[in-house]
Amino acid sequence: MTAPTANQRPRTRRGPGINWVRRVTVVVAVTFAAIMGLSGVASADVIGEGPGVRARADWNWSGSPYSLTNIQLGVRDTACDGHGVTVQLRLFYQSGGSWLTDPRENHNGCGNAANWDTYYNANFIIAGVKVVGCVIDGPCYESAYHPRP
Repeated sequence: MTAPTANQRPRTRRGPGINWVRRVTVVVAVTFAAIMGLSGVASADVIGEGPGVRARADWNWSGSPYSLTNIQLGVRDTACDGHGVTVQLRLFYQSGGSWLTDPRENHNGCGNAANWDTYYNANFIIAGVKVVGCVIDGPCYESAYHPRP
């Protein structure tokens, strides 16, 4: 190696440098965001209630548009009138229309709650969800619509 002249910079061996670190940081951040977006991080905790019933559901939107995971359903009899209560989900098709899941019944009596853990795999893309609470042999009440994020 010869000595540099006045207009030349000395030659040095270049390592990965700061640009390499920036590139790796960006790749890691984008990968993390993609994984988190696909893992069902978004969730909902929803109440559907009316006279005599309080129904709730909590779930995670899964990475698949066809399913909900980690669903926790609960329903409480609030009227103490001898009527059982139910909770179910109304799943909305992306193409329009909806489907009601099977009801979960609570006959435990006044003020008592019943809870279930479940998941749903549908044969359609789930665009949104409502929680439905019903008094058996009585009215049903639906929560607001919760769209898939």
